[in-house]
Amino acid sequence: MTKLSYHLLIIMFSVAFMVGLLDVFGISEAITYLTINAIVIILFIISFYFMLRERKIIFIGFWPFAILLVITFVSFLLNDVSLLHLVFFIKVYLLPFLFFMALFNIPFENEQREKVLKFIMLLFLIQIPAAVVKTSLVGFQEDYMGTMSIEAGSLATIVPLTAIAYIFSHYMYSSNKKTLLLIPLFIFVAISCSKLGIVLYLLLLLVLLYYIHEENNFFALTTIRSGVIFTIVSYLILYIFVTMTPRANPDGVVGGRFDIAYALEFAEAYVSRKEKEEMLVGVARKDAPKAVFEIMSDKGMLYVLLGFGPGDIVMSSYLEEYYDPLREKYHLGYGARTGFIWTTMQIGMLGTFFYLLFQVILLRRTYHEYKSSTDTRHNVLLLSAIGVSIIFFLDYFTYSTILTIEPAMVLTYFYIFYCALMFRNIDSLPASRHKLQ
Repeated sequence: MTKLSYHLLIIMFSVAFMVGLLDVFGISEAITYLTINAIVIILFIISFYFMLRERKIIFIGFWPFAILLVITFVSFLLNDVSLLHLVFFIKVYLLPFLFFMALFNIPFENEQREKVLKFIMLLFLIQIPAAVVKTSLVGFQEDYMGTMSIEAGSLATIVPLTAIAYIFSHYMYSSNKKTLLLIPLFIFVAISCSKLGIVLYLLLLLVLLYYIHEENNFFALTTIRSGVIFTIVSYLILYIFVTMTPRANPDGVVGGRFDIAYALEFAEAYVSRKEKEEMLVGVARKDAPKAVFEIMSDKGMLYVLLGFGPGDIVMSSYLEEYYDPLREKYHLGYGARTGFIWTTMQIGMLGTFFYLLFQVILLRRTYHEYKSSTDTRHNVLLLSAIGVSIIFFLDYFTYSTILTIEPAMVLTYFYIFYCALMFRNIDSLPASRHKLQ
């Protein structure tokens, strides 16, 4: 069954990374997402067979997830949301947790794990030529993110950041400068979708990863020298972004003038704006958390704690009441599209707390493994996992729902953690083992 599971993983990631391309050829997102969800369920069923056979369950972060599940159902009972809303919430939000659980309980061989990881990296690399083709056909615009999506422009920030986290982690242990040549290529993926946000996120990511790697020697002379080089490279990245992104330069064209004052003014306007092109008016991104809290507190503290119900703001053609509940029901608009707001509005502060606790447990365990590991390959995987965790928290609180509900990236996120934490023998995970009686 492990061989079948291996092939299912290959098919699942292939479909997840080709959603946009398949849509172009007439295969709707509904079919592709149904395929992904079906494979996750099959993998969970296979893992359940191994759980029964081995009489044990391996699930890191079991208790936060169990409490999160209870809160989800309590919120469902409290609120006036349909069973269909609950099903859609579980599908997009909780199903990836079962995928994570299934990975640990299916006894994959090391070679199979590595092959799947390399295949995922290949799917990331495919986004580079896809971005080149896109810009040659339609120019620099948010739509058409590689092979992954026609509309989800935020992917153009999170996909390159995730790839760069792995590339930079690999470089820190190989010192192979040729590896770094991939970074500007992934930056181009972001530029092709006019995503300026990657500049700040990329700089934060690289500084934090470098600090974690060089924690004991961060203020050494070599590190200071590297810092000077990093500053120069950062300026070059900013220069390229501003001049190549029409929205960020005063000329409004690719190759426009570099005007840092104009770029900063644009960034401030972007964060503060109350509407996005022709979209309905809503709150600005920086004001969204306050607006959400006011909406929830007006209904009472119980709703602040448990939210408006799982699935309340899920967008689906099968939920006919609202096409876009955030905008049409709550008048929040584009500025409220972060993972934090997405979870808080549906399952409240309690649900959000235990969801984040699960993520913190993953990061804490990975960091401790990283500090004790002496294996180079293991350290690359662990540092990569720490990197995607940093991206997750930045995305969750400040940017989008990509690493919260978008299948390709959420499944990749969990798979990287799985590879990092399963590198050693399974007996290195005693805290996650629960005997079945």
